[in-house]
Amino acid sequence: MATAPTKLITVDEFEQMSFEGPCDLVDGEIVEQPMPGGIHGGVCVNIAFLLKLWVRDAAEEFWIGSNDVYILIETDPDRVRGADVMAIRKSRIEGGRLPLGTLRVPPDLCVEVTSPTDRWTGIHEKVAEYIRIGVKEVWVADVSERQVHVYRENRAPFILTIGDELRSDEVLPGFTCPVEEIFAGV
Repeated sequence: MATAPTKLITVDEFEQMSFEGPCDLVDGEIVEQPMPGGIHGGVCVNIAFLLKLWVRDAAEEFWIGSNDVYILIETDPDRVRGADVMAIRKSRIEGGRLPLGTLRVPPDLCVEVTSPTDRWTGIHEKVAEYIRIGVKEVWVADVSERQVHVYRENRAPFILTIGDELRSDEVLPGFTCPVEEIFAGV
C-alpha cells in the first residue's frame, strides 16, 4: 500500500506555527534542531553586543538580530533558516523595520555559532545558501577551536584565531574586534 505524500509547508504556514525549540524549514519540511547550549548562547550574545556597540557609531543604520530572525532562502519548496546573529542595513528593508515574520531580504551579514551537535557539512550547506541568496559575508564562530571562519562573496574563506582582529570594512564599515572578545567569558 502506497503512503500519501507529505504535505509541504509554506513559509506563510511556518510563520503561524509555534515550536518547542529551534527549527528550520528545509524544502517544505520542518527540521528540528537540538538546543545548542549555554556556550553557544554566550557567544551569540557577545557577537550581538559587539555589533550593537559598533552600530551606535556607524555611518549607516543597521538592524542586529539574534537567534530568532528567520531568513527566506528559497521558495517552492520553501526553505527558511534561522541565523544565530545577523546584520542588515535598515535602508534595505521596506519601511526600515524588521518584519514580524520571516526576513525576505538577504542580510548583509549572517553569523553561525557552532554547537556540540553541529557537523561541518551542515554548516557549509548553510554558508553556501547564505552566499547564494546574496549575503555578503558569513562568519562561523567555532566554539571548540575558538576560531572564526570568514566567508565572503567571490573570495576564498579564511580563519581567524585568538590574537587576530576581525574586520569587516566592506560589509560593516569600520567594524573591528579582537577574536578573543567573541569568546570572552565562555
